[in-house]
Amino acid sequence: MSGPRRAWPAALARGLSGLSGRWRESGIPSLVSGVLRVTATRGLGSVLQFAVAIVVGGGAGPAVLGVYYLYLAWSSILAKAFGLGHSTALMREGGRASAAPGRVPLERRVRHSTLVVATAGVVGTTAILLAGEPALSALGIEAPGAATLLAAGLGGLATALSKLGSDTLKGLHRAHLGLFYEFDLALVLFLGFLLAAPLFGLEPGAREVVFAHAGSMLVTGALCLAKTRREAAAVSAGARGDAEDREPRRLVHGAYWGVSAANHLFAVAPYVVLPFFASAAEIGVFGVVHRLVAIAGTLQVALGSFFAPRFVGHGDHAVARSAFRAFGQSQVCSILMYLPFFALYVFLPEPVLRLFGEEFPVLAPLLVLLAVLRFGNAVAGPAEYFLNMTGRGRLELASGALGLAVFFVASLALRGTGAGVYRIGVLYGIAFLVRGLLSLGIIYALGLRAREAGNPTGNGERTEVDRSGGEDGERRAGDAPAP
Repeated sequence: MSGPRRAWPAALARGLSGLSGRWRESGIPSLVSGVLRVTATRGLGSVLQFAVAIVVGGGAGPAVLGVYYLYLAWSSILAKAFGLGHSTALMREGGRASAAPGRVPLERRVRHSTLVVATAGVVGTTAILLAGEPALSALGIEAPGAATLLAAGLGGLATALSKLGSDTLKGLHRAHLGLFYEFDLALVLFLGFLLAAPLFGLEPGAREVVFAHAGSMLVTGALCLAKTRREAAAVSAGARGDAEDREPRRLVHGAYWGVSAANHLFAVAPYVVLPFFASAAEIGVFGVVHRLVAIAGTLQVALGSFFAPRFVGHGDHAVARSAFRAFGQSQVCSILMYLPFFALYVFLPEPVLRLFGEEFPVLAPLLVLLAVLRFGNAVAGPAEYFLNMTGRGRLELASGALGLAVFFVASLALRGTGAGVYRIGVLYGIAFLVRGLLSLGIIYALGLRAREAGNPTGNGERTEVDRSGGEDGERRAGDAPAP
């Protein structure tokens, strides 16, 4: 027995050495610092949101906090409406410009999108002020006050404009900067106002709070667009005419706009359906579970922002193998980042929920199930970003629409069955998983097609810059295997 006993440590050492080598070859170690930076930047935004809620709720009271949340909901909806899909289009164009400096007129694209979105925002805000209250009342929806509607319109316009800049910066490999403008800076300015107001003898009410936030967003949007214009001008220097414009300058980017709308509807879908199945208290408990599991979505936003320019392709060509390689790396990062939360929710669901109150652990089994279902979405990684950046936005839109259809049709079928918050929550998790797996299946189908074609770039064996690990120099597009 001495021989085998002596042999197994050597075999184990060889196995670990092989795993270590494969880990290094994957290129993921070179991405760790960038991924952690964007995750920390996005996480700071979440911390600031909680801080604002504490300051507003504790200082001005729950009624003002309620108006603030109503304003946020409306400004978010309006920002999606005013954006017209331009921010995602600019993210993709930023990736193209970054890969080929001096060949893509990105700065002109930014100016065009800014004009279109600003016009949509001004027209939309004016229409809301003139007809918003009568229209909402006719639909049986309690309309907020005119001041809240005006603030929501301004906030929505500012959010849409800052989103243009932040997504362009993400495409230019400035993901941490784009996320800072998108999620952090406005809240820092707003929180500064809230903390400084008492020092000047001011006691902000509901109107002051919502306009202060809208003002913070306007300042952020202006700063973000100014920075974006400078960055875009740097990579656009030398671009002539429309020779390299592969896409027309559109007023509406329908597929990207649709994907954005589907994402927003997915975020609020449970709250649209639950009033028919559960009490307000039960919905409140579900809301905590939903927000805990939604941390996985926050991680996907950070990862998608980081990897988006590494996915960029052209709709009329097959996807480059370097993009598939980057997507595989993003999947591994997605799983590793979600694992700590997965373990916490699966093994300690009751202690986690008890932090919010004694009535919350009743939905501990739901937290476990949703955490398991969300693991499938972690495996899918930032599939939405991959399909958008490779010109397959319509496929991602179809995936999102089908997932929403599954949820709403199944919810309708459960009417009158006595289903409660638990079943609706599980159904939501399944629908979200269906959407993620559909997108992942589309990506693997594209990879299989690229393999069968034997010409992954669709344009010969051209050389391209692989950005997956930063400035790694030039590599052959065929060096990295498709998934």
